Amino acid sequence: MMKKYIFLFLLFTACQDSTDEVLQNVDMPVSFESDLITRGTFITNNNISSMGVMGYHTQQLSWDESVYPVADYFINTFIENIDELWTYTPLTLWPSDKTSKISFFAYSPHSSTTESGITSVFDTPSPGLNFVVADKVIKHIDLLVAEPQKDRTKELGVVNFSMKHALCCVSFWGRYDGDNYNSKIKNITLKNLKNKGTVSLESRMWSNLEGLKNYTISTSDGTLKNIELTTKETQLNSENGYMMLLPQTLTDNDILSIEVENSVKTEVIDINLFKRGITQLNQGSRINIGIIYTFKGIELDFTVEVKDWNAGISMDHGIIY
Repeated sequence: MMKKYIFLFLLFTACQDSTDEVLQNVDMPVSFESDLITRGTFITNNNISSMGVMGYHTQQLSWDESVYPVADYFINTFIENIDELWTYTPLTLWPSDKTSKISFFAYSPHSSTTESGITSVFDTPSPGLNFVVADKVIKHIDLLVAEPQKDRTKELGVVNFSMKHALCCVSFWGRYDGDNYNSKIKNITLKNLKNKGTVSLESRMWSNLEGLKNYTISTSDGTLKNIELTTKETQLNSENGYMMLLPQTLTDNDILSIEVENSVKTEVIDINLFKRGITQLNQGSRINIGIIYTFKGIELDFTVEVKDWNAGISMDHGIIY
């Protein structure tokens, strides 16, 4: 009887890098700067093309004291990055009254951007947006939501936005132990994941999660590298193959499917993530799943092991299929 195992190493890391976007008072117009980490790779601010800003003028009241505030100072304002200079028109000035308070909320990319995944932006009772994860991984975007800057006044000067990753990034690496038999991983699929939800620009929390979608990276579209496994750990997904997924609690229906091709046969192995103790896709975290392929004679041996990237503690191992 053939026993099949898969070694899976899951590495989790919270995103430590943030975007500082500066609303600077120079005769009271608003201006921006930014740097950030996106899709698991460091890029400079000229790679971030746009953002949306909501601004609420609550007079002398604090944000928490105001009742049903309405975005009146910035209404999903389109801020564009041109040659690393953030621009928008018309310029908006601070209120002349130095005690007036404005609360700012921001996200990126702007909802009007092609294939942003943002279906709508709303400002009451507090700001938020509705989002849909693209069907194809190559179209996935790194949605960012800023930490709110509440009750800012003219006298406080610079307002700093710190952008945070709103989604969970999933990637894959692989190697083999023993005989290789020209083994390649042709497709990796995460099945039955929620793909629609609402995120608050105030709390940065998700709600109203729904839908069921499968997400595949494949050698056929270049999201998965067309390479033979070696004894060296190698990243399997390409730069366009990072899955950017909604934070969610997994269920018994969530499956990881791996298609392996070698000189002997092609086989698809399905793994129930929930039963293996993988229960969460956490916001702002990257999960790097490692696949160790072993081939003993004509038997495929697979084992499952889950490790936290930060703690490095084994949570589960030796599951036989």
